[in-house]
Formats: sequence, structure tokens, C-alpha cells
Amino acid sequence: MGEQIAKQIIEKAKNDGSAKVWDGKMNKDPKKWTGAYPMGITLSSFTPIVIRSADQFRLPPPPDFEKDMNELKNFKRTANSNYIAYFWANNGPGLWNDLASQKMFEYRISDDAPAVARVYTVLNVAFHEAVIAIFDSKYAYWGIRPNQYDSTYKPLITTPPFPGYPSGHAAGAATTCAVLEYFFPADAQQFHKLAQECADSRFYAGIHFRADNESALKMGGFAEAFVREGLTVSGDAVATAHNILASEQMYRYGFVADLVTLICGTILSLIFYILFKPVNRNLSLLALIFSITAGAVMAINLLNQLAPLLLLHNTSYLKAFTIGQLQTSSLFFLNLQSQGYNISLLLFAFYFPIIGWLVYNSNFLPRILGVIYAMAGLGYLINSLAWFLFPHLAALLFPYVLLPALIGETSMSLWLIFKGVNVEKT
Repeated sequence: MGEQIAKQIIEKAKNDGSAKVWDGKMNKDPKKWTGAYPMGITLSSFTPIVIRSADQFRLPPPPDFEKDMNELKNFKRTANSNYIAYFWANNGPGLWNDLASQKMFEYRISDDAPAVARVYTVLNVAFHEAVIAIFDSKYAYWGIRPNQYDSTYKPLITTPPFPGYPSGHAAGAATTCAVLEYFFPADAQQFHKLAQECADSRFYAGIHFRADNESALKMGGFAEAFVREGLTVSGDAVATAHNILASEQMYRYGFVADLVTLICGTILSLIFYILFKPVNRNLSLLALIFSITAGAVMAINLLNQLAPLLLLHNTSYLKAFTIGQLQTSSLFFLNLQSQGYNISLLLFAFYFPIIGWLVYNSNFLPRILGVIYAMAGLGYLINSLAWFLFPHLAALLFPYVLLPALIGETSMSLWLIFKGVNVEKT
């Protein structure tokens, strides 16, 4: 089977642009990079796997390097900066694959063949796409190297035989760093530190200007995001876990906002009970019971929303579960939270027609408000029942089915804020 797969890959590679021969055209501008042979000049002709074209992430033209050159010449090398320069000069994609292997072992997914294959696939496809994009920008501008900009400058290591802008090491590091962060979000700080160190190493080595590295770091992040989206599907537990941790503070704000909504809703329900009690005491009480019950269900259900943070932050769980299992459990709790939310809305659905009837039969609010408010309950009822009975239909109806609820609640709120009730008839 392996031989058959290899044959298909080799056959496909014959037409992927990798066999293209350089046309021999060399840059003649002395203000740009020149050399005996422009290594990698045909890389941008390779057929991308995910990105739309080689120039999709092409950077803007490089700046004037005068200030960057002065910075390089004034930089005082140290034993540590030399070590970093030598280390990264001797390490490329293999280091990032080794780091991925280490993380998969640490998070106990190294025996999960599909998960391992996915990590390696996304990591190396992203790097493949980054190389194509990097060399497109390199040979679009033929960015000059420091030792050519100032022939008196002596770099620490041999300058590679191709243009400098943007830095391939930096862009590749940013790309692979972002992929690893995607799969192992808890270690994001470690990955970012390594990517920055890799970029800085090219400056320390004297073969890249600072601008080469900074622009490449940004480029790598954009390219990785596009590749990642192209290789993931909806309902992805890994993507969900990554997004939660990447926007954790916003996630927590959303949780607190739901709590505030519950508190305000409970207070409003009590106000409505007192307001409509003279119209019909029993129905007012029934509406209050539906509202409090729905609120209680929603409050308990919020624990499902908090569960992913508890699972993804507590490393002690890794003693019993793999990171993949924790991420899947997080997605499960969020799906459970969605279903619990629909249950609470189903209970609220009965609250609205009762209040609508009380409004209609009162003398202190317009009857039309009662009709609109009752229709809001119908929208909630159809939405919840559809999700329970016909989920595919519910996906088509949402969010349009909740339009009556939006109109009903907004109308009631605006009327009470700007007009209020007819106190003389209460």
C-alpha cells in the first residue's frame, strides 16, 4: 500500500511546479540582492495545497534599510546572542516536528494515530505553504542582505544565497508556532518565545535586518490562520478549545453577562407580577412561576458554560485524560449548554403569552403590545421544539424564527421606557 501511495504522490509531483527550471534572469539593481545563483527562485511556482496562490500573502515592498543597517553595525554580540544565532542556523523544520512529538507525548495523544497524523499534517502543510509564500515575496523584491548593503559589514555566519526580505526562518517559525498553539493552547507562551528567538537569531547572526524578521513574523501568522481554517471543520473540539483560551477574558465576560441577565430578568418578572396582579392574580402568579423556573434552569445550565475553563486549565486532569479527551469534553459541555438553553427558552415561551393576555386585558397598556408579546412566546416555542424534534429544520429557521421575540421584547421595553403605564388606570 505504501508503494502505491508513493507512486501516486510522485506522479502528482510531476505537475506541481517543482520541476520548473530557472529562466536565468538575475537582478541587476545594485540596491537589491544579487548572487551567482538565486537559490529557491522557483519555489513560488510550486502548486499550493491550501492557499489560493503564491502571492496571496505577498508583503508590501521593504523599507529603506539605512536605519536597520546602523542598528546591526551598533549591535554588540555576546556569547548568548552567538549561541542563539548558531543554534537556529543549525535547526529548521525538524525542530518544530520534534517539539510537536514532545507535546503529543506530554498530552498523551502520541498513541492516537489519527490525532498524531492530523497534527503532523497541519504542521507540515502549513510550513509548505509558508515556504511558497515566503519565496514569492523574496523574489518579488530581491531584498538586499546586510553584507551587500554595506560591504564592510561582516556577519557571524555565512549569508544564504537568496534575498533577505522577508526572513524565511522567522516566517516559518511564526507559522509553525501558530499551528502548535492551535493544538496545544496551554503552551502558547513557550511557542511564541521560541518563534521570537528564532527571528532574533537571524539578526544576531547578521544575515537579516530587523525589518526582515518583523514582517516575516506577521506574514507567518496570517498564512497559518488561512491554512488552519482550510484544514479544519465545524464542530472541531481543538478549534473550540483554542478559541476559548485565546479569548478567555471575553468568554468570562459573556458568562457574567448571562448571570446579570438572569438577575435582571428575575427582578422584571417580580415587577410584572405586582403590575398585573390586579388584572388576574392567578395568571400573574403562573407567569412568575414559569419565569423563575426558566431562570433556574438557565442558571444551572451556565455550569456547562463554565466547565470548559475548568477542564482546560486544570493540568491535574491530564493524569487521567489526554488533552484531546479534555478538548472533546469541553465541546460536549458547550453542546449540552446549548440544549439546556433551549429548555429554558421553552419554559419562557409559556411566560410570554400569559403576560400578553394580561397586557391585552389591562387598561394601562395598549392591547397591541399584548398581541406582539404573545407572538414572542410563539417564536421561542417553535425554535425550541424544532431543535428537539427537527434539528436540521431548526438550523434553517434560526435565527429568523426568533424575529417575533425580538420585536415583542423590544416593543415592550421601548414602551415602558418612553411611555410607561397609565397610572390612573392601574
